Amino acid sequence: MKKLFVITLIILSSAVFGQEKAYRFLYDFHQKTILDRVENPNMLPDDYAIIVAELNKSYEVEVTANSLNSLVKLVEKINNEQNKSFISIEPEPNWLLNDFETNNSYENSVGVGTYIKDSIKTIIIKPTRNSKKVLGLDAKEFIAEDTSCNYHFWLVKHQNLTVSPIYFQFKGYVVVEAEIINKKSKDSKTITERKMSYVLKNISEEKSFDFEKLTPKKFMTKAEYDALIEQREKEMNNRVEKD
Repeated sequence: MKKLFVITLIILSSAVFGQEKAYRFLYDFHQKTILDRVENPNMLPDDYAIIVAELNKSYEVEVTANSLNSLVKLVEKINNEQNKSFISIEPEPNWLLNDFETNNSYENSVGVGTYIKDSIKTIIIKPTRNSKKVLGLDAKEFIAEDTSCNYHFWLVKHQNLTVSPIYFQFKGYVVVEAEIINKKSKDSKTITERKMSYVLKNISEEKSFDFEKLTPKKFMTKAEYDALIEQREKEMNNRVEKD
């Protein structure tokens, strides 16, 4: 009986102490947008003001992570405003689970009411000579670009974690600051500008966090999602043509 008790105690101790620690990273999200009124002449002044206000709102985004997983989640805020906006323009993703062991990501898509399974997104980054301390951590600056945006990332090595509040993930690095600037074409005459930034403001340890329970049992692949969106667009165009 005593031997059985000791074995049980060892098993329970292994389960408790063998569980990997998770950490919570809290970011401030800020956006600065100038919307060209000339490009939106038919928009009512009140609607225009509401949309500009939404495009300049600040939020909080949290990332909970261990060495194998991370969860990006928009922090919900209580809206006590009497005149609530008819639209909500929030940072994306607002829920994204990354599994670095399988290289799969699962995004909660409100538009189709399901989760979308895809491979984890990455981007080619180039180092600069710039460095600084953020929350006492030695951060280095990297830059990147794609067809729509220019990016500035400040990355650090910390606890063998991969942490990012945006779609792009950087294996073995924590994003402590990120700046995303929408591109303009060279011949563009618009005054529209849009810049978004994430700034890490706090790191804390999570006592227990079960990523396996978060993995969706039902989901749609990215290819299936794209096909569904394409089908919906066709149906909408057909309705317009009939009208």
